[in-house]
Amino acid sequence: MHVPLPSRSHSVRRTHYKTLESLPELPHLPVKLEFHSSNETAELLKNYFQEMLSVVTFRNQISVLAFLKVSKYSFVDKLGEKGYEGIVKRKYNAGLFPKLSCFCCSGSDGVICHLTRKQWLIVKETYLALANPKTMEILYVLLFDSRLQLVDDLHARHGLTIRNSSNQLRLKFHSDKQRDKWREKILERVSKFSKDFLSSIRFDSFAPVRKNVGCKWFVDGRSYFEFAANCME
Repeated sequence: MHVPLPSRSHSVRRTHYKTLESLPELPHLPVKLEFHSSNETAELLKNYFQEMLSVVTFRNQISVLAFLKVSKYSFVDKLGEKGYEGIVKRKYNAGLFPKLSCFCCSGSDGVICHLTRKQWLIVKETYLALANPKTMEILYVLLFDSRLQLVDDLHARHGLTIRNSSNQLRLKFHSDKQRDKWREKILERVSKFSKDFLSSIRFDSFAPVRKNVGCKWFVDGRSYFEFAANCME
């Protein structure tokens, strides 16, 4: 008699089922919300989300974070005010990854086809950051400077290319409406917080001139390391 041996996929599936059984239950959604006033409905929904977010399992779910548009970088004081956040698709030129290139891209410069990866985009006061949606590890940062441009990607449908003086970021969205919304949110932050970075800066520097800033000038490495050692002591 032939008895099939369990494969790795079976063991993973069994582990997944066990995990599902151990998940806590969602709080009951308030029923008949249409019979309440707008203020009462808002209060009921607020209490529902607060009860759901009190469970760590739900609070760390990427779908919940994407719905609320928050991450662990949202409310860090030293990173500035919370900006617009969410899941986007980042495009990579297939030519940069020869082993992953498809048939139509082999031997080309990667313009024909592109690889896309879902990443978490964070819009801050003076920069954009991309993070891994699962681990929230920062993968890429693009600074706002005097050569910042946001243009439609001519090689991709619903695409957006963001450039600065040294690099560019290519993003893909589900629709033109979603792309235009992200563009609007980025330009809104730029116009509010990054005006000094967009103007012409002396010595072609990235950072604008700041007054009353404590600094120390080091001529060589010796004086620098001596100062650093004294600080550590």
